[in-house]
Amino acid sequence: MAAMKAIDWPGIVENDYRLRMRFRHFDSSLAKTSAFTAIHLLIAVSVGWLLTGSFVLAGAYALVEPAVNAVAHYFFERWWARPSSRAMARPAPA
Repeated sequence: MAAMKAIDWPGIVENDYRLRMRFRHFDSSLAKTSAFTAIHLLIAVSVGWLLTGSFVLAGAYALVEPAVNAVAHYFFERWWARPSSRAMARPAPA
């Protein structure tokens, strides 16, 4: 069998690096959102129980509110990290 020749296409290494960095940010953002959600859930159950005296009411509220908050937080992070289209459309000061 003939030995396979290494492929050296320009841009492959750079594109692979950009792809890994893109997914690394996604993984980091997802881990941050998950940790925030767990802490928020614990606090919500504790405060809900202290206010109502019922674990059922506290648990119901604490499960629904952080789930909605986690989804909103993820999209907020994406919105916050985006490049501003207005700043890009503005001409540079003379």
